[in-house]
Amino acid sequence: ALLHFRPSVAVFQTKILRNFRMVPISSLAGIDSRSLKNGDAAPKELQAGHFRLYSMRFCPFSKRALIYLAKKGIKAEIININLKEKPEWYFAKNSDGAVPTLEYDGKVVSESTVISQFLDDLMPETSILPKDPYERAQQRILFGKLSPVR
Repeated sequence: ALLHFRPSVAVFQTKILRNFRMVPISSLAGIDSRSLKNGDAAPKELQAGHFRLYSMRFCPFSKRALIYLAKKGIKAEIININLKEKPEWYFAKNSDGAVPTLEYDGKVVSESTVISQFLDDLMPETSILPKDPYERAQQRILFGKLSPVR
């Protein structure tokens, strides 16, 4: 069977999804919460050792980070951000005001691909990317071909 990502790209399902399995997202509290906007209070301070992802329900880049958290079995609090009326306090987390942004132990990481690599480096025992450098490079090449959002 073929998966079609866009009309000009077709790849064999077995190549991409050989390790595919459904992952519950129940460990992601707040995934369907309302989006916070300008004038809304900032969430309370994050406890040490906990994860918080600033997201937007319909953002494909946020979905990538959400899938990564779920696949790794990481419990996280999800804070949805209204991207048209961003809360002022959010710019202290991400100066660009973009999502996704991950917060963990007083550290803030943005950009979905960087978040994915950060989580793999932080928890190598549940690494999603291959450990072999060549295979990892091949995954990045494939990722680059499939990533453009148009």
